Amino acid sequence: MHLRLGGMGSASSSSRGRGPLLPNTFAPPNTVNSSRNAWGSGMAGRVIMVIALVMFTFIPVYYIVRSNSQDNVFAPPGSNPNLQLTLPWKKVYGSTANIPTGPGADSPEAREKREAITKEFLHCWDSYKKYAWGKDELNPLSIDKNPGKEWLGLGITILDSLSTMYIMGLEEQFADGREWVKNSLKWHNSFTASHHISLFETNIRALGGLLSAYALSGDDLFLTKARELGERLLRAWDYGKAMPCSGVYISDTQRGQHCSDHNLAEVGTLQLEFIYLAIATRDARFARPAANIIDIMDKQTKINGLYPMMLSSDGELYHGSKVALGGRADSYFEYLLKMWLMTAEQIPKYARMYGEAEKAIIEHMIVQHGSELLYAAELSSDEYVEHKIPQMEHLTCFAGGMMTLAAARNIRNNTAAQREEMRIGEGITATCYEGYRATTTGLCPEVMSLTMRDGKHIVAVHNSENILRPETVESLFILWRTTHNPKYREWGWKIFEAFRDNTRVETGYAGLRDVNNAGNKQNPQQSFFMAETLKYLFLLFSDDSVIPLDQWVFNTEAHPLPIMDPARKSDWMPYVGSDLLF
Repeated sequence: MHLRLGGMGSASSSSRGRGPLLPNTFAPPNTVNSSRNAWGSGMAGRVIMVIALVMFTFIPVYYIVRSNSQDNVFAPPGSNPNLQLTLPWKKVYGSTANIPTGPGADSPEAREKREAITKEFLHCWDSYKKYAWGKDELNPLSIDKNPGKEWLGLGITILDSLSTMYIMGLEEQFADGREWVKNSLKWHNSFTASHHISLFETNIRALGGLLSAYALSGDDLFLTKARELGERLLRAWDYGKAMPCSGVYISDTQRGQHCSDHNLAEVGTLQLEFIYLAIATRDARFARPAANIIDIMDKQTKINGLYPMMLSSDGELYHGSKVALGGRADSYFEYLLKMWLMTAEQIPKYARMYGEAEKAIIEHMIVQHGSELLYAAELSSDEYVEHKIPQMEHLTCFAGGMMTLAAARNIRNNTAAQREEMRIGEGITATCYEGYRATTTGLCPEVMSLTMRDGKHIVAVHNSENILRPETVESLFILWRTTHNPKYREWGWKIFEAFRDNTRVETGYAGLRDVNNAGNKQNPQQSFFMAETLKYLFLLFSDDSVIPLDQWVFNTEAHPLPIMDPARKSDWMPYVGSDLLF
């Protein structure tokens, strides 16, 4: 089995080595023009040149030392306030003068595809900016009457797009987004003053977007805003229960929460963002309540090792409720794996919990449908594992990438399990791709049925919507990075073309009510199409050195966050929020 992680020349999948705590993506100050006219002439020119040589010798050494000092271990190297407006695009891409060669290398064809993907991102962004600037999302089909959708009141398309624009090298657009964050992002506004907002969605999109923009650019503005938002989101725990309320007021005038029973994803998809915020600010208050959720979940009794998707405000699992890898459950399992990765594989508890959950999923939920199709079935409850529902949400398609990533890092430290993870990761992704091939538009439905027709095992439409979701291309990206099998790029390109041909409108991108009828479109232009779908497609055709998987981990909204450095464990471990490491 040949698995790769990271950029060219990175450690193999069996290596546990890591790069710097926060990869140095910050470019040095702009160099000075070296022409004679610029430097001057005579003695004055020579004096200036000597001073410049001293500066250019000292400054890089200063930043290298500073970036490795304990004082700066929690901030991206180069986050000097004087350099906040420098956008270090080339550092994200590596040296353009020495393009790597090999299966993951760049190529003219790959560059053309990235340019096409970037063009469609800009079509989305320009339409949003023209018709719905500052609103959460664009309604491209109703720009005359209702151009913008509000549901969080945080200009969420802007926050969701920052990391994508940075990775794509869109300097002007990133600067526009930064300016809006600086001058217009307000926690108290006409919407938040009268609405509680989703803790889950605000965390993955707004907090995750700000933290990723900070990690990539080193701009303290984004960390300042993230800290302000994090303080307000902590109100979700104010009512004295271990589990946070699902809705929270973040305005200055309204306090309180909206509390009800919880689902796995709501409470298990907070940890990456809150732990990274705690590390970046050196304030463990942010990590403790989120990490405590995982400690509580670890102690809960599972039946057959499975997690039912619903639980109480005290964290008690509601046995007898539905079990699935799709909506309301999915990212809990994703975050168990990614917490282990982000903390440099130094917290065995996360690996153990993920391994136990994955083993139960494989044993009770994975179904081989004919000779070629494999899927993750839904269970009517954790108590009746024999009752498998032969359908799979598109949301479940993330599991192909999750299991591939688990195999690449050999999280269960077992070669047989590693092979099984890889087989299932590839199988789920292939079935998801069949969901695209099964429709007239070439786009996958929201829910697929696995059924028989004319004696053949097929994928059929169960819920006909397509709302521009990213999960299949996310898995294609991870599979490409770990195997370099060209079919994953081929599949990704066909999916991109299907989106472009069937969901693009003059004023942006719209979802489909029916994947077999491209004329039946619907609002809105989902912010995750720009945060996730187009980003993963862009990275699918990028070199492995662009956001390498041994230095970055993606939150569930595709915002990359840095992996910690195990050699500096004592510097960041006090901020992960949990003393229960095993």
